[in-house]
Amino acid sequence: MSMQDNNDIFQWRIGADLTYQHVDAAKERLLELPAGSLAGAPLTRCMHPEDASLLTRALAADQRRRNLTGCTVRYVCPKGTHTVTSLSITPEYDERGNLTAYNGRERCIGAVDTHGEAPPVFEAAFSRSFMDLCIIDRELRLRAVNERYASLAGKPITRLLCTHMDEVDIPTRAEVAEAFRILDAGGTIPEKEVIRNGKDYVMSIYGLPDACGEIGSICVFLRDISLRKGLERRLEAANRKLEEMNVKDYLTGVFNRRHFDETLLKEVGRLAREGGVMCVAMVDVDNFKLYNDAYGHLAGDACLARVAKAMGAALLRPADELFRYGGEEFAVIMPQTGREQALGVAERVREAVADLRVPHCKSGFGFVTISIGVAAIDAVNAHFGQNACEELIRVADKALYRAKNGGRNKIDSGQCSLDEAN
Repeated sequence: MSMQDNNDIFQWRIGADLTYQHVDAAKERLLELPAGSLAGAPLTRCMHPEDASLLTRALAADQRRRNLTGCTVRYVCPKGTHTVTSLSITPEYDERGNLTAYNGRERCIGAVDTHGEAPPVFEAAFSRSFMDLCIIDRELRLRAVNERYASLAGKPITRLLCTHMDEVDIPTRAEVAEAFRILDAGGTIPEKEVIRNGKDYVMSIYGLPDACGEIGSICVFLRDISLRKGLERRLEAANRKLEEMNVKDYLTGVFNRRHFDETLLKEVGRLAREGGVMCVAMVDVDNFKLYNDAYGHLAGDACLARVAKAMGAALLRPADELFRYGGEEFAVIMPQTGREQALGVAERVREAVADLRVPHCKSGFGFVTISIGVAAIDAVNAHFGQNACEELIRVADKALYRAKNGGRNKIDSGQCSLDEAN
């Protein structure tokens, strides 16, 4: 690519003696040199002495003439500008395998104006960055830190320099080792969210190649995102609360009728696919209208809440769920539960409410009781889908009616058969 394509990317060609045979005019402009002045000049013209020495030695010592990629070189321009480029070099051979030239591709990745009495801008930018920054070498020692990183590490800046990562653990030794492994394999390190000292950060890690493209150290950026993550967590909590409000009864805290209808249809469908038996229980608080008349509606609300809490505690399996069906009526869905087992669950629920001994002056028992009707359905009948759901409720309601007519504080049951029902 020539300078016409991108002014920050240019190509050149040098001979085996490392002098320019061809160079894009864009590089001469970048180095603030007159047009044509790089023709026949050494590759290291205007290059920082340390980088020039390192790159020259690398090319001279490499008998295999391998490609050099991702080299970072610095230039000190005649007018005072300091420029940093990323450089890749590819050797070229004749038909007998003799080295004849090198082709280079260079990209400007940074520049700073140092004309006059300019302040040490790189050091100031590093030190005052809004991110926590550090540079770590291959010996896993800190070579540079800024104030924010020192604050995160909880140590003075002067004590952190040359400190081994085992003593700081930000990032961890394993994270640093993995970063070097990925970079050595030619990969890039994805950003990741980490928690340090109770705060949320996005951690970015970049390799710092030298003039030969070797990764001698890494730079770690930690950007504090605690405010954003805090807002996200509060939003998630609010959404969970809203979702809960959509499926929970506000008075008793158990699932509502809408969720009952959805859950029953889902469990009947599961039963049809997987086989087995399931049961539904319809529960009614006995003589509850008389309770409201005697004690008032506020006491009635408190009574329903206590009854629901006791019933919920009596359901020992996580799969069994309690719902408020409407008014003083509740429902229990018991997946993969046979009729006899469901009757045992119903008895435990009935006893739990009776054991509350909530006073009820209009009840023959003297305290609040419940009656329960249980309906069972098998996988064959579950294939009727919505009709199966309606049949479960109808059979359970009929069993509940029998329990109430039998003196209340009782349990009765029935079996669903869609063929007979139809």
